[in-house]
Amino acid sequence: MDNKIILAVAGAGKTYSICSMLQKNYRSLILTYTNENVSNIVNELTKQGKYDDSKIKIMTFDSFKYRYILKAYEPLIIGAYSHTELCDKITIKAPPKQWVNGRYNPLYVKKDKIGHYKSKFGYYCVKFSELIIESDKKTPFLTTAIKNINELVDAIYIDEFQDFVGYDFELIMKLYEQFKTCIFVGDYYQHSVKSSEQKQNNNGKKTIYENYKTKKDFIRYLTTNNMIIDEKSLSASRRCCHDVCKFVNDKLNIPILSQEINTGRVIFVNESEVRSILNDDKIIKLVYRDSAKYTFRSINWAYSKGGTYQSICVILTSKFETIDHSDFNINKIKSTPLIINSLYVALTRSSGNVYILKESIFKKHKNNYQ
Repeated sequence: MDNKIILAVAGAGKTYSICSMLQKNYRSLILTYTNENVSNIVNELTKQGKYDDSKIKIMTFDSFKYRYILKAYEPLIIGAYSHTELCDKITIKAPPKQWVNGRYNPLYVKKDKIGHYKSKFGYYCVKFSELIIESDKKTPFLTTAIKNINELVDAIYIDEFQDFVGYDFELIMKLYEQFKTCIFVGDYYQHSVKSSEQKQNNNGKKTIYENYKTKKDFIRYLTTNNMIIDEKSLSASRRCCHDVCKFVNDKLNIPILSQEINTGRVIFVNESEVRSILNDDKIIKLVYRDSAKYTFRSINWAYSKGGTYQSICVILTSKFETIDHSDFNINKIKSTPLIINSLYVALTRSSGNVYILKESIFKKHKNNYQ
């Protein structure tokens, strides 16, 4: 099995495909970003009758870094900072920022000191990758570490790889370069969209998506680094119907096909339908932000990532007020890739109908649901 990166679309069955790829009697390691994704993978493997925890290990990337690298090579890692005291604790607390309200923070510890990566509460979870990469520059050990992991595992699969940024991205690239079988699966257009369980974890480094702002540029970067790209295997959505995929293609300029397993329509909500849609708990409302302040059943666009619902109602922001116009052009909208990608995530959550409610109509009823 060759190393490769599979670029998927929303609802194409990324988790299903990874589980289907697993070869019998292979020692496989599946890495993903969140505990929720770990549960989804376990459930899918169980459904396929493949789950064997003696051969298949599934964990978050943070767990992998801690167990397979940080703890295994801790004396070398902390020794790079002239430190010898081992630590069995981790903390999800955020490390002190260098600047607070425009002033230098005296609690901040520079990155050439071990205190940048750990406190009395333990190693900072968000600093795992940075500590591994930076200590390797001082005392090289990572090539040996990956070689030894190669002896323990036959294949590594990384789910939702577009979520890996900064030092995390740098580390998985080293895995790809040095591991005998390494498969990444992800959706370029879901990059930078963080679900509720995810943390922004680029540690001040520019993300790969800031340097390569289009999918074409991103692919060029990957192929320049001798990576094999598969854009065909997961180019069609199992979840989304033809009408939704066409709408996303036409309005967001994001290529996505439908396997046409499900049926549904894109329906713009008019004034007379608003109350019935908002009052129907079977239709999940997806709002840009602040979903908790509404009395109807709702989720933020970004937080809906990874979910599938029978019917949804996407409540637009004012930036997308003219999205139903024939001359609408996403390239002329003053927005960010994060907002556009979040809207893409929201629009592709339904296996049935997608209702769209314009902000101009919603604001007339908003106060009744707060």
